[in-house]
Amino acid sequence: MQIAWIVGLPFLAAPVGYLIGSKNEKLRDALAVLVSAAVLLIALTLPGTLPSFRVEGVFAYGLGFTTDGFRAVYACVTAVMWLGTSLFSLEYFREERKGLNRYWFFVLLTLGATEGVMLSADLMTTFVFFEILSFTSFTWVIHEETPEAVRAGYTYLFIAVIGGLVLFMGLLLLRHTAGTLAFAELREAAAAASSKGELLAAGLCILFGFGCKAGMFPVHIWLPKAHPVAPSPASALLSGILTKVGIYGILMTTMEALAGNRIYGLTVLLLGTVTMVLGAVLGVFSVNLKRTLACSSMSQVGFILVGTGMYALLTAANEARLYCGRTDLPLSPAGRALARELRRSRPLPEADVCVTSGMRRATETLALLTGRKPDAALTELREMDFGAFEMRSYDSMRSDADFVRWIEDVDGSVRCPGGECLNAFRARVLKGGEALLAMPFDSATVVCHGGAIVMLMQARFPDVD
Repeated sequence: MQIAWIVGLPFLAAPVGYLIGSKNEKLRDALAVLVSAAVLLIALTLPGTLPSFRVEGVFAYGLGFTTDGFRAVYACVTAVMWLGTSLFSLEYFREERKGLNRYWFFVLLTLGATEGVMLSADLMTTFVFFEILSFTSFTWVIHEETPEAVRAGYTYLFIAVIGGLVLFMGLLLLRHTAGTLAFAELREAAAAASSKGELLAAGLCILFGFGCKAGMFPVHIWLPKAHPVAPSPASALLSGILTKVGIYGILMTTMEALAGNRIYGLTVLLLGTVTMVLGAVLGVFSVNLKRTLACSSMSQVGFILVGTGMYALLTAANEARLYCGRTDLPLSPAGRALARELRRSRPLPEADVCVTSGMRRATETLALLTGRKPDAALTELREMDFGAFEMRSYDSMRSDADFVRWIEDVDGSVRCPGGECLNAFRARVLKGGEALLAMPFDSATVVCHGGAIVMLMQARFPDVD
């Protein structure tokens, strides 16, 4: 019900405000501010989790909505920005009355569409509201109706339409490959997809589509053009919220479908780096303050894309058979799917305490297997520190003299350059095992790493090969 009000209230209020505005402009302005405030208040009451619900019969797949901590934060930030810019608009347009009925009408429609994106439960719902806000926000750019504003507006619209078409193509390909667009199912479905090439193609199309709105290179050209000609309140929303709607789509697609895809991760990392640097360079040479802010926004988007690309690449390490010890990776999509399957098929008995190594992938595995958070973290149970061999594969180092010397070591005394030797690793893990046994409990669930488990088993069963 809360989601319905957050998304639906601005859509209901927009035509009402338009009709009121033809008779009483102050009442219309007050209504727009009150609706923005109401959306914020309702967004602040969103719980950390809320069951998904669907509106069937809309388009081919219906519309799905849900919330969690991540979505709730995005929804609240959106509402805060909208309320702030609505209040600012009252002062900004104090001496200007032309086109304000249209302005407020589309401001409210864009608020509802943006919240619809943030609270969507699947990529098709995201796409529907994403396209709505692309067209409703177009009117902000052309609000002044000057030749420059019209040219910038049509550049914005052209990029939005092309991006929307490519995004839709990517979603259809993703649904064909993975069988679903629901965020709750997408991670496992993508991990099980038979054609990784089709999955990558879908991801790149989706990246392009959402990147158009985010201001990502090379489809950033609308951003420096639209900001200088749009009213300042609209310019703030274009920079502060609408570009982040594109980022939201990229983040969700990366985390749920393409974390672990090396080519996709490298592509996002490369485009993010170029966007980051190019935005800063363009900002330095800009002589228009609003254009400078637009370039700054572009550069900040690049920073976020670099982090997103690194997330995809780091997650890929588990599936690429790299030596991964001290690097604190998240659990890969395949690992998540396996953990969920194990919980369904072979649930663990309830234990007094839950212990992990403190590393992210171990903590995520525990949560998926038991639904619990760790009661304690024993850092001695972390994986071996591979030093200079970290995040590299066997094939890439087979001719490396240091690696050959380490891999052929029989007594465990050869240290990885900048890391541990096998004997030091064994001593550390056994110390952690002693600390574990000294803890006051009758039963425990312990999640650590393959190398640490081997060391503990060898110490417990020395005669077993």
